[in-house]
Amino acid sequence: MPALANSRKQMISAEPSEVKGGRDLSAAISALPIVAFMALYFMGNGAQAPYLQLYFQERGISAVRIGILTGVGPALAVVMPLVWGVLGDRSRRARSLLAWTTLLSAVAFACIPLFHEFSGLLLLSAIYAALSWAGSPLSTALVLGEANRLRMDYGSLRLWGSVGYAIGILGAGVLVRQWGTVAIFAGYAIPTALCLLPLFRVHETGAGSRLLRAEQVTKVLREPRLLILLVVTLLWRITAAPYYAFFTIYLHDLGATPLLISIAWGVALVGEITVLRLSGNWARRFGVDGLLLMGLLGSGVRWLAFGLVPGPAWAVPFQLLHGFTFGALGTAAVLAVDRIFPPELRATGQGVLSVVMWGIGGLIGSVLAGVIYQDLGGRTLFILCGIGGLLVTGLAYVTHAAREPVPMVAARQ
Repeated sequence: MPALANSRKQMISAEPSEVKGGRDLSAAISALPIVAFMALYFMGNGAQAPYLQLYFQERGISAVRIGILTGVGPALAVVMPLVWGVLGDRSRRARSLLAWTTLLSAVAFACIPLFHEFSGLLLLSAIYAALSWAGSPLSTALVLGEANRLRMDYGSLRLWGSVGYAIGILGAGVLVRQWGTVAIFAGYAIPTALCLLPLFRVHETGAGSRLLRAEQVTKVLREPRLLILLVVTLLWRITAAPYYAFFTIYLHDLGATPLLISIAWGVALVGEITVLRLSGNWARRFGVDGLLLMGLLGSGVRWLAFGLVPGPAWAVPFQLLHGFTFGALGTAAVLAVDRIFPPELRATGQGVLSVVMWGIGGLIGSVLAGVIYQDLGGRTLFILCGIGGLLVTGLAYVTHAAREPVPMVAARQ
């Protein structure tokens, strides 16, 4: 009898873990559509991002005109993410809207090689950029919705976008070596079109209202928590702009080989994927504000290190901090906005964040970075950004200490 009793106790104690394991497996299977969508969607982006400027250069387009063509996207980022976010919430069809904009952006990008006049290239670049900016608020809203529905971490789903981006970069390198830079248009269009197949298996957000009024948005926009977050992320993006605009050039100026530059970007993706995987646990342990502070501090240290390294190889280990620069900070900002905006304004909230952080912050930061890099050089630029990043961290810490931290409402987000 004692043996039977012990056996029953073991069965009872084992049951919760078995049930939990079954639920986790079921959630993982249910997450396959959003995982496949994110991987394919960002695979297309990774295939074209490193080589588009080179393609324009090989066509004999001047540096000034290349700057105009590639500057259309950042300029439209000041407006378009918010437009698409509002439309997604008002229509209650964020998934359908994302599907159409994704398909049309693939068509527009694939048509770029067919145009030879600068005016035609500029028009197509603008159409492509305007459509592709729908992905920022709408895909984020869908991932957040799936994370809530499946009781999974946002970061554990978002990381598959980073995996796809890495595959896209590596695959594009093979395509370009084999067929030249024109191959990037197929490298973008094919996975971008294929991502529509799993997208239609993703649950529609459906939380919006057709009667959304401006008063609802303006009321949220007056939230002190939101205003502080937007100021902090805006300032962070200004300090981060040199990395996105000049890091490759800076390494080249320090004497880095193409192989070393590729390794540096690869190490950054390793750090990004790792931190995205851990971000849910860290957010539960340290709070969303704590995760944000980790990202800000990691960024400041990283920029300062870039300015002080004696040679290009020394910069590679610090690329692991990209996990904090993008993984921790980006996740914290997305989750913080999602807690401030109500569910019916989820895509709108992410649109506001994208406009301020990636649009306005990126535009201001890129202009300032270009001027400083030209006049003072890369070392001074990154040292100034490092100091600025640490000051932003201090500002965020002071404002965090002066108010109640944002609680972790969702058990697994």
